[in-house]
Amino acid sequence: MNLLEEGADGEAVGNALADISGEIEEKADGYAKIIFELNGEAEKIKAEKDRLYAREQAFKNNAKAMKERLEEAMTRCGKPKFKTELFSFNIQKNAPSVVIEDEDRFRTWAEINMPEVLRHKVEVDKKQLSDALKNGAAVEYAGLKYSESLRIR
Repeated sequence: MNLLEEGADGEAVGNALADISGEIEEKADGYAKIIFELNGEAEKIKAEKDRLYAREQAFKNNAKAMKERLEEAMTRCGKPKFKTELFSFNIQKNAPSVVIEDEDRFRTWAEINMPEVLRHKVEVDKKQLSDALKNGAAVEYAGLKYSESLRIR
């Protein structure tokens, strides 16, 4: 298990297991144990990553709320700009942002009146393409790929 804790790659672990003499069943059990342990470690790391992400978001939200409260206080007391020994504070105008009141109606209007403001993203529907290929459609530059994978239960 030292190889795993040191972050060894799958090939190094495979070489170590290859040195174990015995039947394929015995080796397969060894592989399966390590595979399950690696997956367990990956799940623990993901859970910790998710926990840290939630904590990061909480800090960011707290900072944003404090900044908004400070801005409100500056506006209320009529001091939009001042300096202290440590910081300069200034409430400034931002660049304008686009507000679309009704996305569907705007899109319909823009298709006729301003098509240059619309983006069209073309995507391949792989499910439909797969169905067409399975039904014998002749398609250039695409095909079906069949593969195999090991399942351990």
